Amino acid sequence: MAPAIGLGIARFAYALLLPEMSTELNWTYSQAGWMNTINAAGYLVGALVTAPLVKYLSLSTVLRVGVAITVLAVLFTGATDHFGVLSFLRLLAGISGALCFVAGGAIAAVLATRSVSLGGLVLSLFYAGPGVGIVLSGLALPAFVQSFGTYSWAGAWVLAGYICLALAVFFFKTPIFDGSSQSGRTGQLPRFSCVSSIWVLSSYLCFGAGYIGYMTFMFAYLKETGSTTLELTLFWTCIGAASIASPWLWAGVITKMRGGMAMAFLTAVTLVGAAMPLGNTSLIALFLSALIFGSAFFSLSAATTAFATRNANADQWPYVIGVFTVVFGAGQVVGPVLIGAISDNSGSLFSGLVWGCFFLVLATILPLLQKDVRTHVVQLS
Repeated sequence: MAPAIGLGIARFAYALLLPEMSTELNWTYSQAGWMNTINAAGYLVGALVTAPLVKYLSLSTVLRVGVAITVLAVLFTGATDHFGVLSFLRLLAGISGALCFVAGGAIAAVLATRSVSLGGLVLSLFYAGPGVGIVLSGLALPAFVQSFGTYSWAGAWVLAGYICLALAVFFFKTPIFDGSSQSGRTGQLPRFSCVSSIWVLSSYLCFGAGYIGYMTFMFAYLKETGSTTLELTLFWTCIGAASIASPWLWAGVITKMRGGMAMAFLTAVTLVGAAMPLGNTSLIALFLSALIFGSAFFSLSAATTAFATRNANADQWPYVIGVFTVVFGAGQVVGPVLIGAISDNSGSLFSGLVWGCFFLVLATILPLLQKDVRTHVVQLS
């Protein structure tokens, strides 16, 4: 529920409402991209503060605070059309979304170490959470806007907030494993080194810049090229459904592949899905794109967490996951505004989306150079 709220809706539902907001508020592509850039900047800040917060609060407390703030931020986004206030709310949702993602990811990492065979599935289940939010917002928001018109984008945000609130009820009623760092791991690893992990970190930076272009602008691009509301709803829902299914598709890849190989493989799959609509906007191509892209893009986060659990001791996991999230967030800060500026300059979203694919190409190549700190898997007691 936490990533469904913090990312699946708070971040990605914006793409569903971007066309209407741009039209009603007279935004350029750069301004539209800025709204996801400022959200990603908040995500960056949230990733930086999570590890220090965990020293004073439990992981579960940080997670609960993140969910509560996110719900409020989404609800209030529908209460204003002021660019500055909207930017602040997107920033706040980014900060709280990172709290959800880093704290929740650390809890999932500890749980994953309790089973060698199912560790990849456990991680993937957490990171499939955004798919739930993507599906729910995809089913609700386009239909809402279609029924009430372009001006109804504000009401659509309130509806998104109510969906978050409903998910939060389930979240707060569910006991949360506190994510104690006592993992039962025997043996010690060296302190985590960013230098020794430079290839996967660089890849994650490029991936953040590349995938966010698709998730920010592809919906608007397809709308510009004539896709119907039903087609767009099905397209977005397919992304979310494929993301929910991803644990069963890629758990083995995440568990068995070492070094940066899992990241390289999953980024390559994401790249195929991102590139398909640029060459063919037929209905079949759109749905294949959504299914392929959706199946892999959030499994990257599970792969980076798996890398962290192999290459750092359990007491470092909140810090290491935070480092990866900061790098990922930095890519997401650059991606939307850069792709928006390229699109403004060319007069078409097509050019910007091509650049997003270029970043994904880099993200596929770089992790092939990465090795684990240790070549063997640390055994669990």
